Amino acid sequence: MSSEGVAALESSPRAWGFWTEVKLDALERYLKKFTTASARAPTVLYLDLFAGSVDNVRRDDESRHFTGSTVRALETGPRFTHLWFFEMGSTARQLKRDLSSRFPEDERYRVVKGDCNEKIANALDDLRSEGLDWSPTFCFVDPDALDVTWSTLAQIASFKNARARTKAELLVLLSHTTIPRLAGWDSAQGLDEALASSVTDFFGTSAWRRIHERRTSGLSAAEARHLYTTLFRYRLQKTLGYETTLTIEMGNERGAPVYVLVFATDHPAGTRIMSSVLEEAREQSAEYRSEIAQRRSREERDRAGTPNLFDAMGQSPAEPPLYFETTQGDESPTLPAWLMECLGDDWAT
Repeated sequence: MSSEGVAALESSPRAWGFWTEVKLDALERYLKKFTTASARAPTVLYLDLFAGSVDNVRRDDESRHFTGSTVRALETGPRFTHLWFFEMGSTARQLKRDLSSRFPEDERYRVVKGDCNEKIANALDDLRSEGLDWSPTFCFVDPDALDVTWSTLAQIASFKNARARTKAELLVLLSHTTIPRLAGWDSAQGLDEALASSVTDFFGTSAWRRIHERRTSGLSAAEARHLYTTLFRYRLQKTLGYETTLTIEMGNERGAPVYVLVFATDHPAGTRIMSSVLEEAREQSAEYRSEIAQRRSREERDRAGTPNLFDAMGQSPAEPPLYFETTQGDESPTLPAWLMECLGDDWAT
Protein backbone atom coordinates (compact mmCIF):
# COMPACT_ATOMS: atom_id res chain seq x y z
CA MET A 1 0.00 0.00 0.00
CA SER A 2 1.28 3.49 -0.82
CA SER A 3 2.16 5.94 1.96
CA GLU A 4 -0.81 8.05 0.84
CA GLY A 5 -3.11 5.05 1.24
CA VAL A 6 -1.73 4.29 4.67
CA ALA A 7 -2.19 7.90 5.76
CA ALA A 8 -5.79 7.87 4.59
CA LEU A 9 -6.58 4.85 6.76
CA GLU A 10 -4.89 6.16 9.90
CA SER A 11 -6.46 8.26 12.63
CA SER A 12 -6.05 12.02 12.78
CA PRO A 13 -2.73 12.90 14.40
CA ARG A 14 -2.60 14.45 17.84
CA ALA A 15 -0.70 17.71 18.34
CA TRP A 16 2.18 17.89 20.83
CA GLY A 17 4.92 20.26 21.89
CA PHE A 18 8.39 19.85 20.39
CA TRP A 19 9.54 18.20 23.62
CA THR A 20 7.43 15.16 22.73
CA GLU A 21 9.27 14.78 19.43
CA VAL A 22 12.58 15.12 21.29
CA LYS A 23 11.50 12.38 23.72
CA LEU A 24 10.54 9.99 20.92
CA ASP A 25 13.72 10.73 18.97
CA ALA A 26 15.72 9.91 22.10
CA LEU A 27 13.78 6.66 22.46
CA GLU A 28 14.47 5.76 18.83
CA ARG A 29 18.19 6.43 19.16
CA TYR A 30 18.45 4.29 22.27
CA LEU A 31 16.39 1.41 20.87
CA LYS A 32 18.77 1.09 17.92
CA LYS A 33 21.70 0.85 20.31
CA PHE A 34 19.80 -1.56 22.56
CA THR A 35 19.01 -4.05 19.81
CA THR A 36 22.52 -3.70 18.39
CA ALA A 37 24.00 -4.56 21.78
CA SER A 38 21.54 -7.47 22.02
CA ALA A 39 22.25 -8.80 18.52
CA ARG A 40 23.50 -12.17 19.77
CA ALA A 41 20.31 -12.85 21.73
CA PRO A 42 17.79 -15.02 19.86
CA THR A 43 14.87 -12.96 21.21
CA VAL A 44 14.63 -9.28 22.21
CA LEU A 45 11.52 -7.81 23.86
CA TYR A 46 9.90 -4.37 23.80
CA LEU A 47 7.03 -3.36 26.10
CA ASP A 48 5.14 -0.09 25.63
CA LEU A 49 2.67 0.52 28.46
CA PHE A 50 1.01 3.64 26.97
CA ALA A 51 1.44 3.05 23.28
CA GLY A 52 -0.47 6.08 21.97
CA SER A 53 -0.87 6.86 18.27
CA VAL A 54 1.16 6.05 15.19
CA ASP A 55 1.16 9.64 13.90
CA ASN A 56 1.63 12.97 15.67
CA VAL A 57 2.14 16.60 14.68
CA ARG A 58 4.00 19.49 16.21
CA ARG A 59 1.77 22.00 17.97
CA ASP A 60 3.92 24.89 16.76
CA ASP A 61 3.90 23.62 13.16
CA GLU A 62 1.12 21.21 12.21
CA SER A 63 2.74 20.47 8.86
CA ARG A 64 5.47 18.69 10.78
CA HIS A 65 4.55 15.05 11.46
CA PHE A 66 6.47 12.58 13.59
CA THR A 67 5.74 8.93 14.32
CA GLY A 68 4.84 7.48 17.69
CA SER A 69 6.76 5.02 19.82
CA THR A 70 5.14 1.90 18.36
CA VAL A 71 6.19 2.70 14.81
CA ARG A 72 9.71 3.55 15.92
CA ALA A 73 10.01 0.31 17.87
CA LEU A 74 8.72 -1.77 14.95
CA GLU A 75 11.13 -0.03 12.57
CA THR A 76 14.13 -0.44 14.85
CA GLY A 77 17.01 -2.34 13.32
CA PRO A 78 18.31 -4.78 14.39
CA ARG A 79 14.76 -5.88 15.08
CA PHE A 80 12.88 -6.63 18.25
CA THR A 81 11.44 -10.14 18.02
CA HIS A 82 8.46 -9.55 20.33
CA LEU A 83 6.66 -6.25 20.95
CA TRP A 84 3.69 -5.74 23.26
CA PHE A 85 1.71 -2.49 23.08
CA PHE A 86 -0.78 -1.61 25.83
CA GLU A 87 -3.56 0.96 25.33
CA MET A 88 -7.06 1.71 26.54
CA GLY A 89 -10.37 1.09 24.75
CA SER A 90 -10.94 2.91 21.49
CA THR A 91 -7.33 4.10 21.34
CA ALA A 92 -6.17 0.48 21.36
CA ARG A 93 -8.61 -0.43 18.59
CA GLN A 94 -7.44 2.50 16.46
CA LEU A 95 -3.81 1.68 17.13
CA LYS A 96 -4.35 -1.89 15.99
CA ARG A 97 -6.01 -0.69 12.77
CA ASP A 98 -3.27 1.84 12.09
CA LEU A 99 -0.46 -0.62 12.70
CA SER A 100 -2.17 -3.26 10.56
CA SER A 101 -2.32 -0.85 7.64
CA ARG A 102 1.28 0.29 8.10
CA PHE A 103 2.78 -3.14 8.89
CA PRO A 104 0.37 -5.61 7.22
CA GLU A 105 2.79 -8.57 7.24
CA ASP A 106 4.35 -8.00 10.65
CA GLU A 107 3.43 -10.65 13.22
CA ARG A 108 5.93 -9.65 15.91
CA TYR A 109 3.65 -7.31 17.84
CA ARG A 110 0.52 -7.58 19.95
CA VAL A 111 -1.86 -4.78 20.97
CA VAL A 112 -3.31 -5.35 24.45
CA LYS A 113 -6.54 -3.45 25.12
CA GLY A 114 -7.07 -2.32 28.68
CA ASP A 115 -5.34 -0.84 31.71
CA CYS A 116 -1.69 -1.89 31.63
CA ASN A 117 -1.70 -2.13 35.43
CA GLU A 118 -4.38 -4.80 35.22
CA LYS A 119 -3.01 -6.56 32.14
CA ILE A 120 0.72 -6.66 32.87
CA ALA A 121 0.74 -9.75 35.13
CA ASN A 122 -0.91 -11.99 32.54
CA ALA A 123 1.23 -10.52 29.77
CA LEU A 124 4.44 -11.28 31.65
CA ASP A 125 3.19 -14.77 32.48
CA ASP A 126 2.54 -15.37 28.78
CA LEU A 127 6.07 -14.23 27.93
CA ARG A 128 7.54 -16.47 30.63
CA SER A 129 5.53 -19.43 29.34
CA GLU A 130 7.24 -18.93 25.97
CA GLY A 131 10.64 -19.00 27.66
CA LEU A 132 11.24 -15.33 26.92
CA ASP A 133 12.22 -14.27 30.43
CA TRP A 134 15.89 -14.60 29.49
CA SER A 135 15.52 -12.06 26.69
CA PRO A 136 16.98 -8.54 26.74
CA THR A 137 13.91 -6.44 27.55
CA PHE A 138 13.17 -2.73 27.25
CA CYS A 139 10.03 -1.10 28.66
CA PHE A 140 8.82 2.39 27.74
CA VAL A 141 6.40 3.98 30.23
CA ASP A 142 4.94 7.22 28.88
CA PRO A 143 1.66 8.03 30.67
CA ASP A 144 -0.29 11.27 30.25
CA ALA A 145 -0.46 11.53 34.04
CA LEU A 146 0.61 9.10 36.79
CA ASP A 147 -1.39 6.24 35.33
CA VAL A 148 1.20 3.57 36.05
CA THR A 149 1.50 2.04 39.51
CA TRP A 150 4.64 1.09 41.39
CA SER A 151 3.36 -2.48 41.48
CA THR A 152 3.44 -2.58 37.68
CA LEU A 153 7.01 -1.30 37.56
CA ALA A 154 8.00 -3.84 40.22
CA GLN A 155 6.50 -6.69 38.19
CA ILE A 156 8.47 -5.62 35.12
CA ALA A 157 11.66 -5.29 37.16
CA SER A 158 11.22 -8.85 38.45
CA PHE A 159 10.04 -10.32 35.13
CA LYS A 160 13.29 -11.86 34.00
CA ASN A 161 14.63 -15.20 35.18
CA ALA A 162 16.33 -14.99 38.57
CA ARG A 163 19.59 -16.15 36.99
CA ALA A 164 19.53 -13.45 34.30
CA ARG A 165 22.33 -10.91 34.69
CA THR A 166 20.15 -7.84 34.15
CA LYS A 167 16.58 -6.72 34.71
CA ALA A 168 14.31 -5.21 32.06
CA GLU A 169 15.42 -1.66 31.34
CA LEU A 170 12.90 1.09 32.10
CA LEU A 171 12.36 4.53 30.58
CA VAL A 172 9.64 6.30 32.57
CA LEU A 173 8.10 9.74 32.09
CA LEU A 174 7.34 11.70 35.25
CA SER A 175 5.05 14.67 34.54
CA HIS A 176 5.83 17.82 36.51
CA THR A 177 2.27 19.13 36.38
CA THR A 178 0.54 15.97 37.56
CA ILE A 179 1.80 15.63 41.13
CA PRO A 180 0.88 19.17 42.24
CA ARG A 181 -2.55 18.86 40.61
CA LEU A 182 -3.35 15.49 42.13
CA ALA A 183 -1.96 16.55 45.48
CA GLY A 184 -4.24 19.58 45.52
CA TRP A 185 -1.45 22.17 45.35
CA ASP A 186 -3.45 24.18 42.82
CA SER A 187 -6.71 23.74 44.70
CA ALA A 188 -8.11 26.05 47.33
CA GLN A 189 -9.61 22.92 48.91
CA GLY A 190 -6.16 21.51 49.66
CA LEU A 191 -5.19 17.86 49.46
CA ASP A 192 -7.74 15.64 47.71
CA GLU A 193 -7.22 12.21 49.28
CA ALA A 194 -8.90 10.30 46.45
CA LEU A 195 -6.66 11.93 43.85
CA ALA A 196 -3.58 11.91 46.06
CA SER A 197 -3.83 8.13 46.29
CA SER A 198 -2.76 8.04 42.63
CA VAL A 199 0.51 9.68 43.60
CA THR A 200 1.06 7.11 46.36
CA ASP A 201 0.31 4.29 43.92
CA PHE A 202 2.88 5.74 41.51
CA PHE A 203 5.71 6.08 44.04
CA GLY A 204 4.74 2.96 45.96
CA THR A 205 5.04 4.96 49.15
CA SER A 206 3.31 7.89 50.82
CA ALA A 207 6.69 9.49 51.57
CA TRP A 208 6.03 11.98 48.77
CA ARG A 209 3.56 13.68 51.13
CA ARG A 210 6.49 14.99 53.17
CA ILE A 211 7.74 16.79 50.08
CA HIS A 212 4.26 18.17 49.49
CA GLU A 213 4.09 19.38 53.09
CA ARG A 214 7.41 21.19 52.71
CA ARG A 215 6.20 22.68 49.43
CA THR A 216 3.20 24.24 51.17
CA SER A 217 5.49 25.69 53.83
CA GLY A 218 8.20 27.24 51.72
CA LEU A 219 10.01 24.61 49.64
CA SER A 220 10.46 26.02 46.13
CA ALA A 221 8.85 24.41 43.10
CA ALA A 222 12.29 23.57 41.67
CA GLU A 223 13.37 21.94 44.94
CA ALA A 224 10.14 19.94 45.09
CA ARG A 225 10.56 18.72 41.50
CA HIS A 226 14.09 17.63 42.25
CA LEU A 227 13.02 15.75 45.38
CA TYR A 228 10.11 13.99 43.67
CA THR A 229 12.49 12.82 40.95
CA THR A 230 15.16 11.80 43.44
CA LEU A 231 12.63 9.86 45.51
CA PHE A 232 11.58 7.96 42.40
CA ARG A 233 15.20 7.25 41.43
CA TYR A 234 16.04 6.20 44.98
CA ARG A 235 13.24 3.65 45.05
CA LEU A 236 14.12 2.30 41.61
CA GLN A 237 17.63 1.60 42.86
CA LYS A 238 17.14 0.72 46.52
CA THR A 239 13.77 -1.04 46.31
CA LEU A 240 13.72 -2.55 42.81
CA GLY A 241 17.47 -3.08 42.74
CA TYR A 242 18.53 -1.21 39.60
CA GLU A 243 22.23 -0.39 39.48
CA THR A 244 21.89 3.01 37.82
CA THR A 245 19.31 5.69 37.07
CA LEU A 246 19.69 8.67 34.75
CA THR A 247 17.34 11.59 34.15
CA ILE A 248 16.74 14.54 31.89
CA GLU A 249 14.32 17.34 32.76
CA MET A 250 12.70 18.74 29.61
CA GLY A 251 11.45 22.29 29.17
CA ASN A 252 8.91 23.95 26.88
CA GLU A 253 9.47 26.92 24.54
CA ARG A 254 10.03 29.27 27.48
CA GLY A 255 12.11 26.78 29.40
CA ALA A 256 9.42 25.94 31.95
CA PRO A 257 9.91 22.29 33.02
CA VAL A 258 7.27 19.92 31.65
CA TYR A 259 8.52 16.43 32.46
CA VAL A 260 11.45 14.28 33.55
CA LEU A 261 12.53 11.11 31.79
CA VAL A 262 13.95 8.55 34.21
CA PHE A 263 16.03 5.67 32.87
CA ALA A 264 16.87 2.59 34.94
CA THR A 265 19.39 -0.09 33.99
CA ASP A 266 21.73 -2.72 35.41
CA HIS A 267 24.21 -2.61 32.55
CA PRO A 268 27.19 -0.22 32.25
CA ALA A 269 26.68 -0.09 28.49
CA GLY A 270 23.10 1.07 29.02
CA THR A 271 24.34 3.85 31.29
CA ARG A 272 26.98 4.95 28.80
CA ILE A 273 24.68 4.87 25.78
CA MET A 274 21.74 6.59 27.45
CA SER A 275 24.04 9.32 28.80
CA SER A 276 25.01 10.10 25.22
CA VAL A 277 21.40 9.89 24.02
CA LEU A 278 20.21 12.33 26.70
CA GLU A 279 22.95 14.79 25.80
CA GLU A 280 21.78 14.61 22.17
CA ALA A 281 18.23 15.25 23.39
CA ARG A 282 19.44 18.32 25.26
CA GLU A 283 21.09 19.68 22.10
CA GLN A 284 18.05 18.89 19.95
CA SER A 285 15.69 20.59 22.39
CA ALA A 286 17.81 23.75 22.37
CA GLU A 287 17.86 23.77 18.56
CA TYR A 288 14.09 23.33 18.29
CA ARG A 289 13.51 26.07 20.85
CA SER A 290 15.73 28.42 18.82
CA GLU A 291 13.96 27.50 15.57
CA ILE A 292 10.60 28.34 17.12
CA ALA A 293 11.88 31.67 18.47
CA GLN A 294 13.30 32.52 15.05
CA ARG A 295 10.08 31.65 13.24
CA ARG A 296 7.93 33.60 15.69
CA SER A 297 10.17 36.66 15.37
CA ARG A 298 9.77 36.52 11.61
CA GLU A 299 5.98 36.13 11.92
CA GLU A 300 5.81 39.13 14.25
CA ARG A 301 7.77 41.24 11.76
CA ASP A 302 5.45 40.11 8.98
CA ARG A 303 2.39 41.11 11.01
CA ALA A 304 3.95 44.46 11.84
CA GLY A 305 4.92 45.03 8.21
CA THR A 306 8.60 45.39 9.08
CA PRO A 307 10.41 42.53 7.34
CA ASN A 308 14.19 42.78 7.27
CA LEU A 309 16.77 41.92 4.62
CA PHE A 310 17.07 38.34 5.83
CA ASP A 311 13.31 37.85 5.49
CA ALA A 312 13.41 39.12 1.91
CA MET A 313 16.15 36.61 1.16
CA GLY A 314 14.09 33.82 2.67
CA GLN A 315 16.48 33.60 5.59
CA SER A 316 16.55 34.84 9.16
CA PRO A 317 19.46 35.28 11.53
CA ALA A 318 19.80 32.24 13.72
CA GLU A 319 18.69 32.54 17.30
CA PRO A 320 21.30 31.34 19.83
CA PRO A 321 20.59 27.88 21.27
CA LEU A 322 18.44 28.09 24.39
CA TYR A 323 19.44 25.44 26.90
CA PHE A 324 17.06 24.73 29.76
CA GLU A 325 17.37 20.94 30.02
CA THR A 326 19.19 19.51 33.02
CA THR A 327 20.36 15.97 33.69
CA GLN A 328 21.17 13.84 36.70
CA GLY A 329 23.99 11.40 36.15
CA ASP A 330 24.68 7.96 37.46
CA GLU A 331 25.65 9.03 40.95
CA SER A 332 23.61 7.38 43.68
CA PRO A 333 20.49 9.46 44.44
CA THR A 334 20.63 11.05 47.90
CA LEU A 335 17.59 12.06 49.94
CA PRO A 336 17.56 14.53 52.84
CA ALA A 337 17.38 13.05 56.34
CA TRP A 338 13.81 14.27 56.92
CA LEU A 339 12.67 12.32 53.85
CA MET A 340 14.76 9.25 54.60
CA GLU A 341 13.12 9.00 58.02
CA CYS A 342 9.66 8.46 56.60
CA LEU A 343 10.84 5.71 54.27
CA GLY A 344 11.51 3.56 57.31
CA ASP A 345 8.27 4.07 59.21
CA ASP A 346 4.58 3.72 58.53
CA TRP A 347 4.69 6.37 55.78
CA ALA A 348 6.17 3.76 53.48
CA THR A 349 3.81 1.30 51.86
